[in-house]
Amino acid sequence: MAQHLAEDEFISTDQCVAYLKLLGAWAKLRNAISRQDGVFGIYDAAAEGLGPNDDSIVRAQIREKRWAVYTARAVQRYTSWWDTCIPTDSSIPMQSAISDAESYKRIVFPTSRIRWKEMYLPPLDVLMVWHAHMLSPQEYLEDCIRHGKMGTWASDFPWQLVNSQINDTTLEYVPSTQAQDFFETQLGLQWNNLNDPPVATVTCPSCERSTTVEWTKGDIGSDPQKAFSRCTGFSDSSFQSCCLHCQAMINHDKLKIARFYRDVKSVLFEDGTVAGSQYSIYGIPGQQSTGLPAEGPKHSSLNNFIKTIGMELLVLTDPKREVCRTIFDLKTFLEAKLHDQATLSVTYKKDSSTVKLVDLFYTNRMLMRYWATWNHFSLDLASAVIRQGRFIRDTEHLDWVHFPDVHAIIERFFGRYTAFFSIMRKNPSCIAIPTLDIDLVWHTHLLSPAKYFFYSVRTEDGNPLRLIQHGNTIAAMEMHKAFIWTSKEYRKVTGGEIYSECLCRYCAALREDELYTTLFPSKSIYRARKAAEALHDRIDIPTTCGPHISAHSATPNPEPESAYQADMLRVQQTMLQRMGEKASERMERRRHRQGARRGIPDSFSTTQHVWGFPMSIEFYAPYFPDLEIHGHLYACDPHSMYPGLTGKLVDINNNSSDGEASPLH
Repeated sequence: MAQHLAEDEFISTDQCVAYLKLLGAWAKLRNAISRQDGVFGIYDAAAEGLGPNDDSIVRAQIREKRWAVYTARAVQRYTSWWDTCIPTDSSIPMQSAISDAESYKRIVFPTSRIRWKEMYLPPLDVLMVWHAHMLSPQEYLEDCIRHGKMGTWASDFPWQLVNSQINDTTLEYVPSTQAQDFFETQLGLQWNNLNDPPVATVTCPSCERSTTVEWTKGDIGSDPQKAFSRCTGFSDSSFQSCCLHCQAMINHDKLKIARFYRDVKSVLFEDGTVAGSQYSIYGIPGQQSTGLPAEGPKHSSLNNFIKTIGMELLVLTDPKREVCRTIFDLKTFLEAKLHDQATLSVTYKKDSSTVKLVDLFYTNRMLMRYWATWNHFSLDLASAVIRQGRFIRDTEHLDWVHFPDVHAIIERFFGRYTAFFSIMRKNPSCIAIPTLDIDLVWHTHLLSPAKYFFYSVRTEDGNPLRLIQHGNTIAAMEMHKAFIWTSKEYRKVTGGEIYSECLCRYCAALREDELYTTLFPSKSIYRARKAAEALHDRIDIPTTCGPHISAHSATPNPEPESAYQADMLRVQQTMLQRMGEKASERMERRRHRQGARRGIPDSFSTTQHVWGFPMSIEFYAPYFPDLEIHGHLYACDPHSMYPGLTGKLVDINNNSSDGEASPLH
């Protein structure tokens, strides 16, 4: 097992316990809002007209829609808090500063940090969005750089203060009157999200004046599978509204394009930067890419690309012209430019080699920043919050916060986390999937951004320094494969420890395949077999499902493009069923032989509770996407994945080849 981290690089068990309490407070908030009949004009009675056969699915969507609107409002409140209450304590680096690699590297060493006081604590919904923001370390670093908030980045989450405001028994978050008064005075908002106005304020892309739009507008509709899908409010998927001043139509795409237009103007006329150009492919500011000339970090060349096509972009994306109507139109234009040798030759004239896939990566990363969000952050914070719902429910189910020996349990989690992190460091080209206990520690570590950064960028086995990302969305089938790989690697690096300490049928099937199908088992497999058998006698392992795969980032598999892909999905499920049957038979033999107390569930078919309503699932495994997310209920589907650009890898010496860039997420 890897050594524990030094105290100044890591976190404490007290912080993890405080995090568990905070997760419990969010779980209570989520349950309360989703069940509050009539909030945002969404009533339980709306389900009555859609037929009894679909009652559960409709009622689940009603509860989810309330939470979707509440979360969208929370993001706007967080944006105001970020802009107003978080100090802008560092200069915002311009293009020229980013191009000076040696000087720019020092941006991760800010001269000041935030000194948190109780009166500065925001409401629970704002804390929830801040938490989701910090769980994407590269995007959070980028936003702190772009907005001059590096003092906040260098500071830990205010664990002690937040913990002191959460009741140990009820898990209610009740800050002081002083904190509530400070928030309301500074922002002109109410402490309680529900007491804010029923309208949002947005800037019209056409006339650039503030106008108000309803948060949600419309009714449930007639399709029980797509409730609220035709609603046109700001938090709805089909948002559109007329500006109160110029009568121009406003929708989400126009707001995204207007944001991009403003950033392009900043690049051309103010020495500004576009989103996604603040750090290297590995997430490190000022880092040189291998084999590149020394005049500047490669990520700074993204702004040069924008300069090359900047005037065309201004014409294309000018909100008053309405030439570029959707974000897909912008994607199409950029793809054309990435196939244009003349454009690329001008942009990369200082580089005598081929314009590499890395350049496509940076352009992809830039467009991703504008793809799903219209505010000034690097990711869609509403989707990030929604995806965390699964993790919150899972930790609430495991109820570690009420264990009498919770500190000792978390100390053990620390050891598992350091082994997991070593696997990620040594295998930069592979995806490692955490278990829930490891993800708990990982999340807590991420909420100390600077500590996490400096621990993450340590090298191992000569691999490049990198800020290891968290929370990337991944298709469920790929997550399943990556989890199998992670389990095997964990057994190897720990000399035979079990990765997923869980008794559910899925985990039992994976252990059966890993430990009992090999003809020549290694020493680590022998050790792992003993540990697997002992799981059934451990009183700290739940009888249903334990801390298995943390799947909050799982998304639906892409629609099968061929009969082969569809067959592979069926084969995957068949293999799991077969391994599950073998594991069950093995357990039954052991129970007869040794009198073991517990077995494993009988099958993969189950009844899952979705927003509190029971639903029968013919085949369910814990790596499946969250059943409590229906994408049509949100402004942007939390399960959607950025499609990625394609481009031509052009050599200025007239050698070229077609290539496709992998999406960042």
